[in-house]
Amino acid sequence: MNLLASQLCDPAAAEEVEALSLIYEKEFSILEPDNRVYEIRICPKLDNITNKEPIVLKFQQVAGYPSTNPLKYELFAPWLCCSAVNELEKQLELVVASSLGSPVVHMLVETIESFICAFMSSSSGNLSMHKVETPSLQSTLEKDEQLGTVVSVPSVRSHLDISPRILPFASNSTAPEIYHGEPLVDRKSIFQAHCAHVSTRGEVSLFISTLLMDRKVATATHNILAWRISSKEADCDDDGETHAGSRLLHLLRLSGIENAAVMVSRWFGGIQLGPDRFKHINNVARLLLIKHKFLSKSGDDNDNSIADHQKKHKHDRKKKK
Repeated sequence: MNLLASQLCDPAAAEEVEALSLIYEKEFSILEPDNRVYEIRICPKLDNITNKEPIVLKFQQVAGYPSTNPLKYELFAPWLCCSAVNELEKQLELVVASSLGSPVVHMLVETIESFICAFMSSSSGNLSMHKVETPSLQSTLEKDEQLGTVVSVPSVRSHLDISPRILPFASNSTAPEIYHGEPLVDRKSIFQAHCAHVSTRGEVSLFISTLLMDRKVATATHNILAWRISSKEADCDDDGETHAGSRLLHLLRLSGIENAAVMVSRWFGGIQLGPDRFKHINNVARLLLIKHKFLSKSGDDNDNSIADHQKKHKHDRKKKK
């Protein structure tokens, strides 16, 4: 990267690129590193579009993005009809306009995926029957007023602020059974996953409140959260670990897991781990979800590497005693 580009690069933009490369892996490409131009290939996993070319989101992090300037992007969807492309572009424009000041690429990808699923699920392909809602704050508040319901579960920090009390909207819910994973230790940082079956937002809230009643969990540096009740009801919370929550939610969506909540507690050990922290957060969550049959077992090599980390941690603790 040239000197001018590095000077104009917002730290939040650099963190976003790091997170996107970890979330989308082979689907993420760096096209022009000096000009900060990238692309993500989006391949919705639907039976009726398996042979279609991927939709491509090409974007540039211009100077001042995301703090003062919006993202510059182009959409390539050769197999979508013109009316569908126009409708999708309107949705993306609204997302960008409502997100100035925050990284927006992951939200754009989520919007594209949701739009394609809604479009293809329509027998006639008529978008007016399956209009995708934009995640703008205004539309969310309007929907909340109309339905008289809680749009999302309040943040982990909000739960911690009132602990050990519970939030009013969860008072009629039953606390779910919570499963805890083995801790993973890397350079003095500790990662531990927790998960539960949930079917309502109230149960998600009680899942959070119950965990925070444990003093050790309450004092973790970060408690990264993701939950998914159905394809339309899902949310996440980074709790200060930028993009970690959205990556955890991506794991649930990619695996098709529903009616589940997962939290990963991280206790910072004083040494920066870089991208490894994202890998550990998803890996401990994935291992616990497999253990309790939320997720079918796959990727044995990955699971074994986690198990080796955990066995080493146990061995080290025994040596210290």
